[in-house]
Amino acid sequence: MNRRFLSLATATLLAAGTGSFAAEADTPPPAATVVVNRIASPPTIDGDLSEPVWADIARSHTGVFSGWTFWRGKVSKLADQQRIVYAGYDVENLYLALQSYAVDIYTLRGGRGGWPFVGECLEVFIKPKEGELFHVGIDVEGNIAIGQWGREVELGRIKKEINFGENYWAMEVAIPWELVGVKPVKGLELGFNLGANLSRQYGTSGTISWGRNYGEKKPMPTIRLEEP
Repeated sequence: MNRRFLSLATATLLAAGTGSFAAEADTPPPAATVVVNRIASPPTIDGDLSEPVWADIARSHTGVFSGWTFWRGKVSKLADQQRIVYAGYDVENLYLALQSYAVDIYTLRGGRGGWPFVGECLEVFIKPKEGELFHVGIDVEGNIAIGQWGREVELGRIKKEINFGENYWAMEVAIPWELVGVKPVKGLELGFNLGANLSRQYGTSGTISWGRNYGEKKPMPTIRLEEP
């Protein structure tokens, strides 16, 4: 990964600020809506985030998912080890790029028995307004599985590759819209969230999520597809 991309990711993460443990509010914050733009050409799914498409998304401030929250029961704080995800789409796929920072990448482990949800992973939740939840997890070793709330999909059609840096792991994913059950059109809104169980590096139990709530818990965030 080149220095230029790292500086863009770092700037985005710093903008999220820092936090401390606080009790869950009686009224949850309003659900976020993030615009995801159509991209001119698809990225190569190889785990290398230095392609211009990801830097362009970072500069556009659309399709950027940062400021992840750590949850333990009803108590939350901004996650100490931050991650950032970039998103774009075309007529065939939703594309995601993850960069997840770690104190020590050599402590990262995939899920036991190939079950990614109990290892260092990325979970993707997509909920059409009419249709069943799409929920998959992909761990740091490349294991992929359908989540307990997700409907059955052909996992072999989801492309993913993983790469490592000195203090992070990165992943690119291409999710076919056909598996989500929608056709991508301008203005389409979908329930959307990102999450992960914690790996051993954190030394505690809990989950982290982008959307201030785990999975499809209400209020579930949304994405809106647009064309730049």
